[in-house]
Amino acid sequence: MNSLNIRKLKLDLTVALLNQPPAGNLIQRVKDLMMSFQEVGSFAGLYESSNELDNDHVQYSYALQFENVTLDLNTVSNRNTNNTSVNGFTLR
Repeated sequence: MNSLNIRKLKLDLTVALLNQPPAGNLIQRVKDLMMSFQEVGSFAGLYESSNELDNDHVQYSYALQFENVTLDLNTVSNRNTNNTSVNGFTLR
């Protein structure tokens, strides 16, 4: 995938994430959004790691692998409210 396509995909994913209601499983929603972009190809796998930030917050890092691109997604979850927010993402 060339850099122009990556740039367009980043913009499209950002807009889609901003327009999504904050309900349900965030990772599944992101996977479904990515699958809506034909150029990413089929889903190939998911890797996850976590890091406790404090007593209330946990940072999760995910690598969602597709045929043509990998999405590195960082989230922060609040244990008390069960809210999860996207902290950032990169495409490679």
